[in-house]
Amino acid sequence: MDKLSFMDILVAFLASAGSTKIYRQNLYQILKGKRSNFNDDRIRRCLHELKTKGVVKLDRGIVYVNAKQLKKLKNNRNQINRKSKPGKSETILIFYDIPEATRSIRRILRDQLKFWDYTMIQQSVWLGDGPLPSDFTDQLKKWGVYDQVQIIKLNSLIKN
Repeated sequence: MDKLSFMDILVAFLASAGSTKIYRQNLYQILKGKRSNFNDDRIRRCLHELKTKGVVKLDRGIVYVNAKQLKKLKNNRNQINRKSKPGKSETILIFYDIPEATRSIRRILRDQLKFWDYTMIQQSVWLGDGPLPSDFTDQLKKWGVYDQVQIIKLNSLIKN
């Protein structure tokens, strides 16, 4: 197989935004000769986006990487919250209708609910313990799907 050039490694690294999984996938694609994802236009757009976010600085053909900004960008990736868990005092029903265009958000939400030991009742309908951590609704808003997710406290419905 071909050896990776420094430029191949740099492009794979910058396109991954610090994600080891994406970095490895990029390297694999490059090694397999599938360079269609790494054309000049995509590289320019990726570098421009990283430059706008302050992750890289381009100066006379030299690329400088700001480690702090790269770490911040990596931490802001869409990922499940493993730090906080829901309480045990309520029963919560969550259902959502997230469009196919945001499939990755739907997958992350599903993974989050599985991590919290929620039970899938039906496709996109989950039952589990609550109350939910306050940062969960903040994350839904950040992802832009807050309006597509419905959270119902079943205890309050049963009492009424």
